[in-house]
Amino acid sequence: MLLNQTIIEKIIEEVRAIAAEEIRPRFRCLNQDEIKTKSSERDLVTIADQNTEAYLTEVFRSLLPPALIVGEEAVSQNPRLLEAITEADLSIIIDPVDGTWNYANGLPIFGVIIAIVQRGETVFGLLYDVLLDDWVRTEKGAGAYFVNNTGSQRLNNSGASVKQKLDGYVPLHMLSDDKRETFAHQINEFGVLSTLRCSCHEYRMVAAGKTDFCLAVSLMPWDHAAGVLAICEAGGAAGLLDGRAYSPTIHKGMLVTTSNRDFYDEIIKKMSALR
Repeated sequence: MLLNQTIIEKIIEEVRAIAAEEIRPRFRCLNQDEIKTKSSERDLVTIADQNTEAYLTEVFRSLLPPALIVGEEAVSQNPRLLEAITEADLSIIIDPVDGTWNYANGLPIFGVIIAIVQRGETVFGLLYDVLLDDWVRTEKGAGAYFVNNTGSQRLNNSGASVKQKLDGYVPLHMLSDDKRETFAHQINEFGVLSTLRCSCHEYRMVAAGKTDFCLAVSLMPWDHAAGVLAICEAGGAAGLLDGRAYSPTIHKGMLVTTSNRDFYDEIIKKMSALR
């Protein structure tokens, strides 16, 4: 495999550099003409998304020339690019500003997500907090680590205790009316339910054991590939409600991740009505 620690460190270095140059300075300073809509009024793209993805695309082409580069904004222009992940030996998937709605509206909950996928399996992930300049990095079989300017800490939730009622991220606004009504009858079975509107930080919270589970109803790989790997490497579990294992080549279905493997089956059972 072409991926090695030198390349991984270079990827992190370049993400930090473009975030400092392009994303952070524009936060709460965007002009209205620098924010555009895509599929809906809530589906936004900013000049920071576009410039960051363009920069990282060129960097990754230089670092790993054989790799397929799949950026969220590139796919919005060419949806067929998404399907190419299935056939590619090596793919680098970019979410240049995850949580764009938050970013464009001045909420400090957004990040950059990078995933490297080898023959349909995620082997590296980066969940980067632009404002605080810290990150979660994960490699297949090598664990997940929280890293900041004081060092790194391995994330491990395998021994976490199970609470009576589990807290989680559930995007109720993305469920169909009938599924939302169905789920409403189960709300009392859970603790605190919320959404950050940012996969980067939701997965960081679950991987760190700060939140118990996350439900995703839109399976774009730039949102989930890195986070699922981080959670599983930290002692958690992931899978689709229909019983399939998660893969970044699957783009339809509902995905459940839990911080601890011990209550994965319980969450799947509680969510079964949404299938």
